[in-house]
Amino acid sequence: MTGARRSGLVLVLIAVLAGLPYVMGGPVWDDHDLILGRLVALDGSGLAGLWGAPVGQGLVGDTYFRPVALTVLAIVGRLGIPAVHALAVGLHAGSAWLVHRLLGATPAALLGAVVFAVHPLVSEVLGWASALPDVLAVHLSLLAVTLLGRSAVAGGAVALLAVLSKESAFVLIPGLLWATGAGRKAWLAAAAAVLAGLGWRGLAGVSAGTALQMRPALAARALVHGLGLLVLPAPMSAIRDLRTPDLMGLLAGLPVLAGLGMGLRSAPTRAGVLLVAMPLVIAMPTVLSGYLLGERYLYPALLGVAVLTQRLAGPGIKELAELPVVRGMAVVGLGSALLVHVLRGPAWSTDEALFSAATRARPLDSSAWHMSGEASWRAARPLDAARAYEAAVATGHPYPGDRQKVVVMRVLGGDHRGALAWAEAGPTDGLTADDLAWWARAAMGAGDPVRAAAVMAPLRTDDGWAGPPWVPALADQVASS
Repeated sequence: MTGARRSGLVLVLIAVLAGLPYVMGGPVWDDHDLILGRLVALDGSGLAGLWGAPVGQGLVGDTYFRPVALTVLAIVGRLGIPAVHALAVGLHAGSAWLVHRLLGATPAALLGAVVFAVHPLVSEVLGWASALPDVLAVHLSLLAVTLLGRSAVAGGAVALLAVLSKESAFVLIPGLLWATGAGRKAWLAAAAAVLAGLGWRGLAGVSAGTALQMRPALAARALVHGLGLLVLPAPMSAIRDLRTPDLMGLLAGLPVLAGLGMGLRSAPTRAGVLLVAMPLVIAMPTVLSGYLLGERYLYPALLGVAVLTQRLAGPGIKELAELPVVRGMAVVGLGSALLVHVLRGPAWSTDEALFSAATRARPLDSSAWHMSGEASWRAARPLDAARAYEAAVATGHPYPGDRQKVVVMRVLGGDHRGALAWAEAGPTDGLTADDLAWWARAAMGAGDPVRAAAVMAPLRTDDGWAGPPWVPALADQVASS
């Protein structure tokens, strides 16, 4: 066995070890609705429909067209969420091997591939089944560029599959072609695949998206913060609301931004700079629309980190690797990275574990508290949900309806007095019929039928009562009291 082949096998093993802590995790976040609630229930015609329409499920989803990834999720998802995780780990390990091969299978290339394989930011795409499109797009982009060196037809076909997996492939393929010094024939085949993907999107009626709100400060913060996470991925969190940024992440991002600027001045590092920055840029519309900087958006950027590592390490890394102190540092670094994944894996087991970890990592993040409330609600823990929604309100950027959900959750949890106190604290303008109904229910449960009657008065209509179906019964109870 040659040294390059042996290094490749060790690299695959390392990548698999990084991914094993996530394999047995259950459904979290979008997995419930997207995979279990929608994709696994599709029949043959439903699967075919994925190839002729955008992802949908909202304004942002109307700009997504990912038939390859969704088809894979629909088929593998029938075997269970752990099967999707196992596939993600396999694709990630394969991508690490392809990075090593594309960069020349040298010691410097091995270092870059190891960084890609074990970086803490791979956590999200390995632990969240719905992030499989990110892993698939990266793997197919790497495979396409590898094949383009041999066959324009095969490479172009795989490139088309890549751009039909996730939009990030539109920038990954040219970036990788540039990084590997591909020839004119490979560029032409890739361009044909990209144009075919764009044409397919148009025929499928994929929305081009609406113009972004002018948020230059937020966009700059997202870029700097994202770059900072590449070198200082802490605290790790599934939720990262840009309205409450991590100061250390921003401080770490500034020198990275400056370094990338310097890298543009040198021909060997320009492709790496492109691969680092462009995945963040192409994800910016989604980031700015929801204020959330997901770690999955940085996964493709790790290809740029690998390229820059290989370029900067150079041939001299081979001599350094012979030094005992350097080998010791490498072992400690690798062990530490793998330990991060061992510790991070359990957070992706359930929604409650995931979003509770997010609130501990970022206690001032309203979005983290909101999602923690949603998870507790799903788990039938209404009082825990109420406390999470209260924290979301207190930290300053709650989701619409979080304040009202506190009343609902406290009523369902039996804390009528707490619910009434929260409702009375306001605001009391612009409330819906549902809001008034739950307020009245809290008052009745707290032993104040007079207040309940006053709150319910606006719900009376010519045809009966507005609000939830249980309002008439509550009205009878109030009247009898």
